[in-house]
Amino acid sequence: MAGTKKPPIGQRPEIAGLVPDGAKKILDVGCSTGDVGFLIKDRIKCEVFGIEIDSEKASQASSKLDKVITGDIEAMDPGLDKGYFDCIIFADVLEHLRAPLKTVKKYSYYLKDDGIFIISLPNVRHIKVLFDTIVLGEWKYEPFGIMDETHLRFFTLKSSRRMIEEAGLEPILKKRIFSLKGSRIINFLTLGIFKNFLTAQYVFVAAKKSMNKKPRRG
Repeated sequence: MAGTKKPPIGQRPEIAGLVPDGAKKILDVGCSTGDVGFLIKDRIKCEVFGIEIDSEKASQASSKLDKVITGDIEAMDPGLDKGYFDCIIFADVLEHLRAPLKTVKKYSYYLKDDGIFIISLPNVRHIKVLFDTIVLGEWKYEPFGIMDETHLRFFTLKSSRRMIEEAGLEPILKKRIFSLKGSRIINFLTLGIFKNFLTAQYVFVAAKKSMNKKPRRG
């Protein structure tokens, strides 16, 4: 299926690239139109399921993924088997939920003991948000981005790690995503001193904690 036509716009290669080559069963929670799953299937031979609350987007995703479930990920029982997936993705999803910690714990049930989560979260400590809040006195929602008007929860690096750890997982920070022009150069020239203010989004890989290991730090 994937690989037979040009990949669609809107993929997240930085997310898809973190899926291990050996993963055979992947769940993309909040899969939107299925672009991330499409990109994964284009790279490795695997089965990708998606869950999406928007029925129109779910319909588009169904043409790219192996199975798409339509519904509210917080409220519904997806009817999936325990420990079925090698990898579960929460990309730009948890900040939209009422109870993100509870949701991660819920979906841990469907992850194999040696499987991984891939989790991306926006950074509310970003310089633009701080400037707008502290200097301009603004807390203004926008159609998209860190201050997306549909965001119910806000995260920093510390609170992101804490939530992931409280879900019984070991978080490893894998990527920092910079959004403002010149952020990478500034980060390099300042030796990373301001990296937490230049980061727009954090991307974690997280595995289930072993009983004898402490959480790993990225």
